[in-house]
Amino acid sequence: MSYSFSVRAASKAAVMVEIAAKMAEVAVAQKCHARDMVPAIQAASAFVDQLADDATRDYAVAMSGSLVGRWDGSDVVYCEGAAVSVNAHLVPRVPQAA
Repeated sequence: MSYSFSVRAASKAAVMVEIAAKMAEVAVAQKCHARDMVPAIQAASAFVDQLADDATRDYAVAMSGSLVGRWDGSDVVYCEGAAVSVNAHLVPRVPQAA
């Protein structure tokens, strides 16, 4: 099973909160991803930490991941592969409407 999502926030801490929330949603929708949720969040944190601290720009992160193996319904009982991709960038802040 696989997932993908993107989040955007004004700070490193805020984007990590968004990532944790999205990963929790993934784990609820695809119970097998409860097993790789923590390492995926840790990977995201490692890449977000590489970005400069910049209060004038937003932090944008796109993530995807998958588990491969033998399945019992929606749970992987024999994992043969696990993957996560993290793309983290500083992006121009979107002006707020007045």
